[in-house]
Amino acid sequence: MDSSAMVEALAALGQPTRHDIYRLLARAPEGLPAGEIARHLNVPANTLSSHLGILSRAHLVSSRRAGKQVIYRADTAAASSISTYLNGLASVTP
Repeated sequence: MDSSAMVEALAALGQPTRHDIYRLLARAPEGLPAGEIARHLNVPANTLSSHLGILSRAHLVSSRRAGKQVIYRADTAAASSISTYLNGLASVTP
């Protein structure tokens, strides 16, 4: 993940609702439909859609169609990249 993508991902996760969405999806490896995410987090559908769009553009969430539903999954490889990046920052000496 390049530097600008990293900043975009960190900014996306810096918003509390998006952080909660990502955490919920990370605990559901098979993914969850949007309606279930909305119910779990008590978020209106239009608000959830906006947040999922931001997470998708930051490459933190992927989606697939299953019949009439869209299933969203956390991209755990992105989380691993973020962890590696932050660990690298922590090891830099001034």
